[in-house]
Amino acid sequence: METIKNYLETMFANLPDTEETRRAKSELLSMMEDKYNELKAQGMAENAIVGTIITEFGNIDELKESLGFGKEPKPVTTVATIEDVTYENTGKRLLTIDEANDYAMDNALCTFIFGLGVFFCILSPAGPVFFSGFEELFGSNPITNFISSFGVAFLFLSVAIGVGLILLSGTKRKGWEFLDEGNCGLESETEEFVKREIAENNTSQNFMFALGVGCCICSVIPVTVLGAMKIAVLASAVGPSLLFVLVGIGVFFILNSSRKVSAYERLLSLNENTAE
Repeated sequence: METIKNYLETMFANLPDTEETRRAKSELLSMMEDKYNELKAQGMAENAIVGTIITEFGNIDELKESLGFGKEPKPVTTVATIEDVTYENTGKRLLTIDEANDYAMDNALCTFIFGLGVFFCILSPAGPVFFSGFEELFGSNPITNFISSFGVAFLFLSVAIGVGLILLSGTKRKGWEFLDEGNCGLESETEEFVKREIAENNTSQNFMFALGVGCCICSVIPVTVLGAMKIAVLASAVGPSLLFVLVGIGVFFILNSSRKVSAYERLLSLNENTAE
């Protein structure tokens, strides 16, 4: 809240000190405090709260017009840095290097959790396929039927874990929803940092993507090789189970190959949108 108060002081610094101005300042502060408490109660992150409030209440041109001062011809855009959070006098928020790095790390974590969730969903059929091999090997009887039930339990458990992880992956992005509002950009130093990070992560991105594609392609090898061995349990249970495992691993690597690069490219697009 102290950041918002300091920004409010910056907004009113160049306005005449009149009773009307002081009253407008007091009313604006009261509205900002109410909005701050409301967003805080919703669990929004501090940076996101500040950005939202500055965007909603920080238009200096509208403030001047409402106070009767009109618009100054060709105003010079000033930038004020308040507690490591930078804004233009138009309400445009400029992200720092630390914020860009935090966003990339959060995005990487979300992608990792999402990829893990997809992996468990793909893996889920492996349980019934694997345990059904015991029934083919020893015939249908109470013991093999009981063992087969483990496969069904594995399927439902894997799907439950996978769906849970997929839903969980979106929680870390909630603190960065203000990036989608079109009121953000990057500082010049931050933009250079983001470009360097993209260049440095390109090699690892390509390697992880190739590894994922390789796992998907190789997934048919166990089925082919073990099927050729003419051993029932290997051909009908182990081989197909390994297929699901390798496909799940491959998809996991493919999804995670661009987890940081995609975040940095998203940040660069903020300045491109500003330029347009």
